[in-house]
Formats: sequence, C-alpha cells, structure tokens
Amino acid sequence: TIRDRVQANQPKFQVNANEGKYLSRKQQLDLNGKITAFSTDPRLAMQTEHITWLVKDQKVIGDRSTQLQRYRGAAMTERVTTNSFSSVLDRKIINLQGNVQLNTTNPLIQVNGESFSWNLDRELVTADRPLKIWHSQEALTFNANAGELDLKASTATLTGNATGIATRNQSQFRSDRLIWQIASQQIVGTGNVIYQQIDPVIKFTGNRGVGKLQDRSIVVSSDGKQRVQTEFVPN
Repeated sequence: TIRDRVQANQPKFQVNANEGKYLSRKQQLDLNGKITAFSTDPRLAMQTEHITWLVKDQKVIGDRSTQLQRYRGAAMTERVTTNSFSSVLDRKIINLQGNVQLNTTNPLIQVNGESFSWNLDRELVTADRPLKIWHSQEALTFNANAGELDLKASTATLTGNATGIATRNQSQFRSDRLIWQIASQQIVGTGNVIYQQIDPVIKFTGNRGVGKLQDRSIVVSSDGKQRVQTEFVPN
C-alpha cells in the first residue's frame, strides 16, 4: 500500500490518487481518496474516489460517483456524471451505469438514464434502457425505452414508446420509432403514431408523422392499410 500522492501512468493515461495498492499477481491497481485522471487520446478528465485498474487488460472500473469531461482543444464539449463506469482504454468506449447525466455543448442538450455506452471515437451514445433528452432552448423533452445519440450528426434515434413533448405549446408526439434531427428540430416517427395538441384540441393517429413540434407543423399519414384518424374538439 502506498499513501500520499500516488501516481500511475501509461502512454495515454495518467491517474493521481491519495492512496494506492498494487496486487502483483492480479496486475491490479486499486486507488482511493481524491482521484483525478487524464487521457490524451481522446482528451478526457475524470474525478472520483475509487477505481480499479486492471493493468494487463487495460481496463479501468469505478464504483463511486464519477465526473467526466471531454475536451476539444481548450473547450469542454461533453460533461458526464455517473454512479459507476468501466472502460477498456484502447477501445475508447466507456460504459456508464446508475444515475447517469450527460450534458453536451453541440448540440446543447441534457441526457438522463440508467445505462449508456459512450463511444468516444464515433461520438455515439447508446442507451439500452429508458432515457430522457431535454433541449432547454426549444423547451423540448423526448423519452423512449432505448435510443442512440449521434453527437457528430446531431441526431437522436429513439425506439420503444418514443415520446416528444413541446412545453411551450403543449403539443405531444408518440411513435414506436422516432428520429430527431436536433439541429433542424425535424422529427420523423413511424409505427403507431399519435400527435395531439391543445388550443385547438386536435388528435391525429396514423403510421407515420413528420414535422416540428415547437411550431406544431406535424403531418400524419398512413401506409394505405390504415386510414389517418382525426379527432377535433371545438371550444
């Protein structure tokens, strides 16, 4: 056991901690206390209180509350908080578990969920459990049972009870599968589509829906097997 300012290095990853223990047979390094870590490819910073570094497998595991920041140049582009994580360093993929929150600057959104896989090379965040995306500038919220967020393309693909809500005009869209082009705010939903709004109260159901929630320009269509149904409630 080593106490007081432990430092461990490999070519693209460095960890500093208050205390460390190295198990030579397992080639395992356990670090405790105030921990800061940095990687250079990609540029990533981390703060936590306990990690296990499996040196031979190049795997890093954290089981405490952890903060992660990704940088491009001097600018921070993504910020993550998570209850636990694991990562194989040379694969550049971080698995996030627990109460996970991801904030991105481009696009400017917040993503919450319980399980994410963050592919740093592909700039792809995949959720195999329910997730919520919040776009504060447009006051839009999207929920789904699973989804994939492509940060490079600024696109979210949501599956399983995918729902979008526009807070300002109280419109709502639901479908089995939904693609959200975040930059243009265009959505395309397929399968069991329901669009509804207030003032005037209108509800459309069909197989496909395209448009923008924030200006209520949604067009609902059918595949020919099922007619579009419209419900209109006059004041």
